[in-house]
Amino acid sequence: MSEFELSKLWSDKAWLDSGYFLPNWTEIVASITERSDTIQTAFEKYKASCPKEKTPQSRSSFYREAKKQLDNAPSEVKEVHLHNSFAPGQVAMIDYSGDGITVTDEKGHRHKAQIFVGVLGYSGYIYCCATPKQTRGDWLRAIADMLHFFGGVPTEIWLDNSTSLVKKADCTDPILSPEFENFCKQYDTSAFAVSPRKPTHKGLVENAVKQVQRSILSQLAKRQFFSIEELNKALAVKLRLLNARPMTVRNHESRESRFRLREKPILKPLPPIEYCPELRLYERKVQKGNQIRLGNTRYNVPWGLVGSILLVAVDYVAMTIAYHDKKTGKKIDQATLRSTEDGDEPMRRELVPEQYRLLLMSREELVEEVGEKLGQKATALAKVLAKQSNSRAQKHLRALLHAGEKYTTEEFEAICSKALNQSAVSYSGFRQARVAYENAKKKKPAGKGTASMSSQTKLNTRGSAYFNDDSSKTTDDGEKNAE
Repeated sequence: MSEFELSKLWSDKAWLDSGYFLPNWTEIVASITERSDTIQTAFEKYKASCPKEKTPQSRSSFYREAKKQLDNAPSEVKEVHLHNSFAPGQVAMIDYSGDGITVTDEKGHRHKAQIFVGVLGYSGYIYCCATPKQTRGDWLRAIADMLHFFGGVPTEIWLDNSTSLVKKADCTDPILSPEFENFCKQYDTSAFAVSPRKPTHKGLVENAVKQVQRSILSQLAKRQFFSIEELNKALAVKLRLLNARPMTVRNHESRESRFRLREKPILKPLPPIEYCPELRLYERKVQKGNQIRLGNTRYNVPWGLVGSILLVAVDYVAMTIAYHDKKTGKKIDQATLRSTEDGDEPMRRELVPEQYRLLLMSREELVEEVGEKLGQKATALAKVLAKQSNSRAQKHLRALLHAGEKYTTEEFEAICSKALNQSAVSYSGFRQARVAYENAKKKKPAGKGTASMSSQTKLNTRGSAYFNDDSSKTTDDGEKNAE
C-alpha cells in the first residue's frame, strides 16, 4: 500500500471510531469533476444524507478534505486548466463585485450600490462603476458606459450566466435575453456566456474584481455617499490611479500604457447612436417614392435618399420613429409610430420639394394659396373653380397657380376679371381669356413716325404677305386695333 492509501485507511478508521459520518469521497469527487456539483452543493447533499445517530463533518473540515481528495484524484478525472491568451481588441470580460458601497438617499434610506467591473483581455485595462441594482437595465447601461470608456468595441464580451442577460444557461449553447442580443447587434459585438459554475473561465475579470476591491472599494468603504453619481465620481478618481500603476508581471508597464499603445487602435468604432433602453435599431433601405418599410407599414423620409441605408430608431415607449445617417448618426427626420390599423403614413408636405407641394394640397388649401400669392380677382375665380368635384377642382386650381407665375399681378387680374365676366365661369373660359390676352399682347403698337417705314416695308413685300401687313389696320391715333 502507498503512503497515501495507508494514511487514508487510518484516517477513515479514526472517523468511524469517533462517531462522525464519513463522506463517500469517490462519489463526491466524481460529481465535482463532472460539473454536476460544486463543493458547496456537495457538502449540503452530504449533510442532508447524514444519519441522525451520526455527526457530520464541519464545513471547514469537509472543504479541506475535499481539496485534498481533488488534488490526489487520478489524472483522468482531474480538471485541466489552460491559460487564455488574447489578441488586442479581442475580448472584454464583465462581472459584478460581491462587495458594494453604501449610499444614503435624500430621504435618509441606506442601500448597497452594486459595483460593475469590466476588463480588456489583452491590456488588462479596468473599468468600474456603481449601479443601483443588478437589473437587466443596470447591466446594459454599465456595459455601454464601459465601451464608451474604452472608446471602442471588442470583438467579444465574456460574462457569467447572470439571469439578467442569459435567458437559459448551458455549457455549449446558452440563450441570451432578446434585449442583450439587440444591444450586441447595435454595438457590433458578440456575447459569450462561459460555462456555469466555472469562474476560472473568466479569470481575468475575477482578478480585476479583486483589484477593484483591494485598491478602490476598501478605501471608499468608510466614506459617506449621497447619490450614485457622487460615488461614480469617486470611483473614477481611484480607477485612474489603478490603471496608471505599474504592473510587476509585465516589465513595470501600466495597464493604461498597454491599452493606449496596443489595444485601443484595434478596437472597433462605437456605433453612431448610443445605447438607450427604450430604442430598437433597424437598418432599412430607402425605396422608390422615398419610403422605408417597417413591418407592414411604410413611412416617408426626405426626398433625395432613394437607395440609401438609414438607421431607424424606434422608441416603443414614446411611440416615435427616427431616421439617422448610418455613418455619422446624424438625425435626419422623425415621425410618429403607426399601428397596422393606421396603415401607411400619408405623404408629409414638409418632406416634398417646393415644386411638388401643390400636388399634396386639398382644394381648400389651394384656394388659400391663390389668395396669398395672387390678387382678388384670381381668388374669386379660384373659389368658383373649387365648387367642382374634388380631383377636377384640384387640377384646375394647380393650373391656375402655375399660370399666375407667368404674369404680373395686374396682368393676371385683368385675365381673371375677363374670365369672371363670362356668362358661365369655368376653367375653359379662363383659358380663352388668357389666349385672347396673349394674342393682343403680340400685336405691338406702331406709334407716330412709323408710317413711312411701314410703307417702305410694304413696298419690299411680295406675294400674299403683302395683304397681311398689319400696318394697313393702323388707327388715326397710331395705335393698332386689338380687336
